Amino acid sequence: MDFAEQIAAGEQAVAAGRADAAILVAEGLYKAGCTDVSVFVFHARALDLALRPLAALAVLADGLATQPYSGRLRVERGKILARQGDAAQAEAAFDDALTTDPRQMEAVKGILSLRPIALDDPRLALVDATATDADRPPNKRAKAFYILGQVWLEAGEIDAAMAFYAQANALMALGHDSAALEYRFASGAFDITRDVLAAHPRAVPLMPHCPAILIAGLPRSGKTLAEKLLTRSGGVHAGGELALLSKYARELDWTQGAAAVVAALATLTQSPLARRYTAAAEGRRFVTDTSPPTLFRLGVMAALHPDVPVVLCRRDPLDLAAAMWVKQFRRGNLFTTRLDTLGRAIARAERMAAHWLDTLPNPNLSLAYEDTARDPDATAHRLATLAGLPPPPPSGATPPKRLHPARASDGPPGPALIGFARPLARHLAPAMAAYHAETERLALSRPR
Repeated sequence: MDFAEQIAAGEQAVAAGRADAAILVAEGLYKAGCTDVSVFVFHARALDLALRPLAALAVLADGLATQPYSGRLRVERGKILARQGDAAQAEAAFDDALTTDPRQMEAVKGILSLRPIALDDPRLALVDATATDADRPPNKRAKAFYILGQVWLEAGEIDAAMAFYAQANALMALGHDSAALEYRFASGAFDITRDVLAAHPRAVPLMPHCPAILIAGLPRSGKTLAEKLLTRSGGVHAGGELALLSKYARELDWTQGAAAVVAALATLTQSPLARRYTAAAEGRRFVTDTSPPTLFRLGVMAALHPDVPVVLCRRDPLDLAAAMWVKQFRRGNLFTTRLDTLGRAIARAERMAAHWLDTLPNPNLSLAYEDTARDPDATAHRLATLAGLPPPPPSGATPPKRLHPARASDGPPGPALIGFARPLARHLAPAMAAYHAETERLALSRPR
């Protein structure tokens, strides 16, 4: 029996934060006789997401009894132990994974998440071998180069680190033409204006109520931090990158222009988006959506539900460029793989956000990463006020002493990453040149 579709459904449920749904999928697969490593992995992740780490570890133990040579299960065990603060046992699990499967780069990343790795650490020989192995897939080689970049950057060897990151990003861009690497405005995004919305007003609110809170911006701009702070108020489900708004927008007919889209939306009597977000809310009052394409389609939400809160995240362009340059993204975001396209992307996202701040009738908040990092409790209060939620209690959490830009959303935010990219400015100069040129260009005319 082919279980691939059900496994994919379980993995997607975990990615969307729907722990209970993923657990049910896993249990169904076990009953059907499926013992694929992927099932044990997503089941353990779902249990950990549901704040049941001991149950998650038990699932991984069951998986290892069935699949005793799986390095992936050992890595997952290490990640859960690390999240529980058991660094010694976590590193032991990662080392065990490398002993079982020497090519398990996720195990090296796991160790690196716990502490810096010395430049002469023998485990880096495995990473070097993967990086230079022309027979390995480009994304696997890129992962090795990203690891080497972090090791050298944390060792203070900036030139070598940035050379590794350049090699990593070149591999990620391999096979894609220059046009595919550009961050492009979605068709019609700028054509939804205050005047267009005013010309096609909604006489009565659509039913049912839409429980979405949209958090928009580029990756590494503070979206995940905002999402975590929102959940502190209670009643908010962290939906992650649901992409429900952008998926719905793709279903619409844009051939007659944005004004025609808004006019058609004004005639609806039932909300298609409300149903989708309610299903994703897991019974909570609100659910967040942090999907990157959301930034382009906020006008659609304004036409349907002008009461839905919107958070627009921004960050110092140099720090943001660095944070994206050193991060390996699983899918999409090809604009991060070249410095000029990266710089233009930041300018374009800023221009898009400025348009929405001038256009949206929705309650909205322009949120600077730096403000969140300096005072997360104040940001949590501002976010709660935006959504009409009770003020959250102070977290009392202390920011970690060791931070790396690729892990900028892990743990409580702190000021350590504000201005972290200044020592990298010489290497990021092409990105900043492209950013400033694109900012000036966009200021001269209305984007299309």
